[in-house]
Amino acid sequence: MLSVAVEGRTRQLHVPAGDEVRVAQGVERYSRWRQMLARLTQLNAEEKELIASLSTALLEPYPPDNPTPPAGKRGRRPKEPTGGQS
Repeated sequence: MLSVAVEGRTRQLHVPAGDEVRVAQGVERYSRWRQMLARLTQLNAEEKELIASLSTALLEPYPPDNPTPPAGKRGRRPKEPTGGQS
């Protein structure tokens, strides 16, 4: 038997005896592929963090004695409350 997800539901599928070895090999390959994909995703996130750290370490403030302030947030500013009802 093989568990298969169809439209969000798990169903059992009969695998003929002649296909059991081939299906088991396919399941193993798919499992390894999912593990490697998860590892690559993790490594990619770590790589991004290292690149951000490196770029921060390489930046020098300019002018050195009075660096410019960081950029403000983009987008609309929130409305300030008016002196309406209390």
